[in-house]
Amino acid sequence: MIRAVFMDIDNTLLDFDAAAQEGMAHCFEDAGLIYKPEMFSVFKEENDRIWKKIEQGILTMDDLPYVRWQAILKKLGLEADGVAMEMLFRKCLFYSAVPMEGAKEILDHLQGKYILCTASNGPYEQQICRLKKADMLWGKNPAPCHIAMAGFRELPSEPDLHLSAYPALQMSV
Repeated sequence: MIRAVFMDIDNTLLDFDAAAQEGMAHCFEDAGLIYKPEMFSVFKEENDRIWKKIEQGILTMDDLPYVRWQAILKKLGLEADGVAMEMLFRKCLFYSAVPMEGAKEILDHLQGKYILCTASNGPYEQQICRLKKADMLWGKNPAPCHIAMAGFRELPSEPDLHLSAYPALQMSV
């Protein structure tokens, strides 16, 4: 019998792409650059490439501020302070909360039937803030939980996890 449902946050519950596009536009404006929506495809391509390297252990989360925007700007043929853009981008993401179409309805349907849990490779505090802002933290659920990837080690199949509802999950199995 299924007792818990784990859902990814980005592009499952919350629209990461919409948040990233809005954040990118804000970063460009702050850096004095002109943003065009068609530039977002470069962000997606470079961001996906960098996250694959993080998952493979080639890069770390600590490297992200020094590589993400530098790669995007280079591909676009632009110059700006990539580290400053990364810091502003993270602030934009922290407070973004655009629900994916149908996500709230699915959560309402599952509420009370299962222990609802989220999983993400995004920073824990950021993801919790985003879920709260989107009204997607389930106060009625007796054991809401969130699993956040703390970082990848030599064995990507065994990442460090923060499991805030571990005792509740043990009891319900």
